Amino acid sequence: MKVTSEKTVRRRQIMLISVFLFLYTIVIFLTRTPDFFSGKITTGVVEGFSTKMLYGKGSPTESRPFPVVVFRVGSDSTLYYASLDKNILFRNWKIGDSAKIIYDPSIPGEASYYSFPYYWIGLIEVWAGLFVLAFIFIVAGTQNFI
Repeated sequence: MKVTSEKTVRRRQIMLISVFLFLYTIVIFLTRTPDFFSGKITTGVVEGFSTKMLYGKGSPTESRPFPVVVFRVGSDSTLYYASLDKNILFRNWKIGDSAKIIYDPSIPGEASYYSFPYYWIGLIEVWAGLFVLAFIFIVAGTQNFI
């Protein structure tokens, strides 16, 4: 039985993490809604607040207010509304605040707050990424890869 040196194990760990980060980055770029590549960016203003159920009845965030942003698309006089309910957990919004919005030109009503980490990495992506990385290391460990 061949004993793997610490240097080889370290290189393999770095390789696994590098492959994971590369694939994770591709997934992040391709799964954003609205799409980063075809989406347009504009500025909106917080007009009010809406209450939505986030996780279900009885949860602590059941009646959490989310900012509603109004924005225009190009020179169109139509006002579009976007509820910034995704991952807006750590920012206190006030009426009149400016917000950078990314929207799909074919469906302007489906907009998202465009900021790091809110648009790029949500809580779901963080937890899923940690779970997948742990899974990769468990499988690699059972196969004597590391």
